[in-house]
Amino acid sequence: MICRHCSVLILPGSNFCPRCGKPAEQGQAPLAFAGAGNASIAAAPSRRSLRKLILLLVLIPVVLMTTCVGAVLGGLFYAMRNNEPYEHALRRARENPQLREALGEPIEAGWWISGSISTDSTGGTAKLAIPISGPKGRARIYVDATRRAGRWEYTQLQVGVAGQDLNVDLREPQIKLQ
Repeated sequence: MICRHCSVLILPGSNFCPRCGKPAEQGQAPLAFAGAGNASIAAAPSRRSLRKLILLLVLIPVVLMTTCVGAVLGGLFYAMRNNEPYEHALRRARENPQLREALGEPIEAGWWISGSISTDSTGGTAKLAIPISGPKGRARIYVDATRRAGRWEYTQLQVGVAGQDLNVDLREPQIKLQ
């Protein structure tokens, strides 16, 4: 027999359900046996098993989408951090005495880099906004660069310090020929 309360098999001769403990009712549906000794239970799945199934059907796509989005974002952040303009800008900011004074040390890069970078065999462009911070404050490095003949040329490499009227130009000093 099948328990009407929890859909568990009640063995013949048992007066109570082994799962829920409710008394076995007279006239409950007996087990239907398929041929060759294979037993099949002619009962609907329990609510608990339906909830588990629905949870799995919802949870699996959510986990897969989260994993895919994480992989894409991780790849983008990796690409934004592993290029010469990013590394050059961060190195110049860490070496600059004005920024070390204003932000404190160590100067660390933030996660949410915005902008774009595009390179190919003939050249490239980079427009980045890189958040940085130190124990005393936060700032943002603005990079605008073009790659020609394998060399990056910076038209803008400037830092704006948050909450202060301080803008620091990180480009190499221009040498004036006389």
